[in-house]
Amino acid sequence: MLKRFKKIITVCLVLILVSSGILQSQKTFAFFNDKEVSPGNTMQAAVLDFSVTALDNFENTLLPTQGDNRSISMQNNGTLGFQYIVQANNFNGALCGYLDIEAKLDGETKYSGNLTTFYYDAGDFVAPEDWQFIVSLKGNDSNYQSMSCDFDLNFSTKQGPCFGFSDTETISNTVNSGIWGNGGGNGGDNPGAVVINEVYYDVLENEHCSEAKSEWIELYNNSDSPVNIKDWQLCHGGGCNTINPNISIPAYGFAVISHDAATWQNCFELAPGAELVHSLGGEWVNLGDDSGYVILKNASDVELDCVDWGGNGTCSFIDGSVSDISDGHSIARITKGVDNDLSSDWEDLDTPNPGTNPHSCFITTQATTSVEQSEPVENNAPQELDLPKEEKEIPEESEENIEINNNQENEI
Repeated sequence: MLKRFKKIITVCLVLILVSSGILQSQKTFAFFNDKEVSPGNTMQAAVLDFSVTALDNFENTLLPTQGDNRSISMQNNGTLGFQYIVQANNFNGALCGYLDIEAKLDGETKYSGNLTTFYYDAGDFVAPEDWQFIVSLKGNDSNYQSMSCDFDLNFSTKQGPCFGFSDTETISNTVNSGIWGNGGGNGGDNPGAVVINEVYYDVLENEHCSEAKSEWIELYNNSDSPVNIKDWQLCHGGGCNTINPNISIPAYGFAVISHDAATWQNCFELAPGAELVHSLGGEWVNLGDDSGYVILKNASDVELDCVDWGGNGTCSFIDGSVSDISDGHSIARITKGVDNDLSSDWEDLDTPNPGTNPHSCFITTQATTSVEQSEPVENNAPQELDLPKEEKEIPEESEENIEINNNQENEI
């Protein structure tokens, strides 16, 4: 009985094991693996890049009847298209507010108006993009003579209205106004507005007058309106002196610049109506007794006038420097305000006259007109002369006299 029972248990266990193997064999798992390689791939971002080339510069001085222009060309140096704007900014100089600008793209006017408000959205760049900028004065106000304006033209690009790459290029510019005075020009019948008119550089020293304090420079305004000379400079071999006081030279008037007030208290008498300036910035350095120069600059550091003497050569006059003079003399323009950039515009005055120019007619006439004398002069009696037309005739009833002195050694 027991053996039979063992056989039954053994058979059951075999059946159980066999059935378990059959059940397990119903599921079969297989795994596959593969790999492919794609060589030579490159990832590259597109490029937004452009350049601007200034083909010329603002080279001519501006006059009421004459503007100046500059051309700028744009190139796309990248792989992306772009949109861009052009605007003017970073202004420096009082002249900037008195300028207009006309902007032309490929010959078509895109903007015309105030320089300081110039802004133009050009949209998509389509080559070629050639710009021309024409700058002009708003009028003929003589207060804007001999000034300068510095400003930038900015070209700003972007890939799209609100996204993408961007780039900016800047072209710096400087424009200068010329001198037109009371009708234009810089010499002859229409001289420039303000010029150096007389220089006292070789002092006749005594107990009251010295080289260090008694030199002076006379300016003349040959225009029909006052000219403010604050922050103007007088430059010479020792540097530059700045005119600090807020002073204007009257129309057709004079200003005299010196080291200090002692010059006019002890050495010279200033003509009535002339402006006096002696509060200067910087140390006053002697102008040079035998050779030297003076350059006049406005507040924008633009050179307005120049005179040199004794072979100095700074002013590059085509007829050479003004001749050196003796102690106590001055060099002065033969005719006030007339500036032809020649040393022959100047003469030697043995009697300097700050703040006036009485020699402008008489000495010029004396140098070019011969006076015939039919009878010898007796007892130094005054003689009647035919004066130039610009001299006023003295009425018979007037008690005024004209005194003519002969400063030469020989009898005339």
